[in-house]
Amino acid sequence: MARGHAHRGGGNRSYATHRSSFKPKLTVAKGPAYTYTANLSNGKKYIGMAHSKTTHRSSFKPKSIVAKGPAYTYTANLSNGKKYIGMAHSKTNLLQRISDQESGNAAASRICQQNRVVNISHVYKHKDVATAKKAETARYHACKELYGASNVRGAGQTRPF
Repeated sequence: MARGHAHRGGGNRSYATHRSSFKPKLTVAKGPAYTYTANLSNGKKYIGMAHSKTTHRSSFKPKSIVAKGPAYTYTANLSNGKKYIGMAHSKTNLLQRISDQESGNAAASRICQQNRVVNISHVYKHKDVATAKKAETARYHACKELYGASNVRGAGQTRPF
C-alpha cells in the first residue's frame, strides 16, 4: 500500500495519484504577439503586449491617469465628531470632491455617504499627486494618533465606523 497524503477533504490518496491528476489549462494565442509602449501622463512608460496589431489601440486603458500640477489633501469633520482625510488630483477636482462629500451623493466616499459632513476644516496644497498621497497617509496616521483609530478614516482606510 502506498503511503498516503492527507487531504482537507478527508481520506488518503497516494501522492503520485494526486500529482498526476493535476493538469493545468493553458491557453495559447495563435499568430504573432506585439509589444507596445505608451507614455503615461505622469512621465512614466507602460510596456504592454497585444495579440494583434489593432487590439492595443482600442483596448489600452492605463490604470490611473495622474494630473500634472498641484494636488490637494483635506480634512472633513463629520456629524458624529469623527474625521475623514481625503485627496484630490487638481483644484477643479478638489472643488468637485468637497461638493460631493458635503452632499453625500453617489460620488462621495462611502464614509461621507454614511456620516454627514459638517465642514471641511483644512485644505493643503502639494506640488504633485505623489506628494499629496504621502501627505494624506501621514495626516491620516497623525489624526489617528490624536483622535483614536476608531474616529478617523481616509487614505485607503474606509471600513465603516
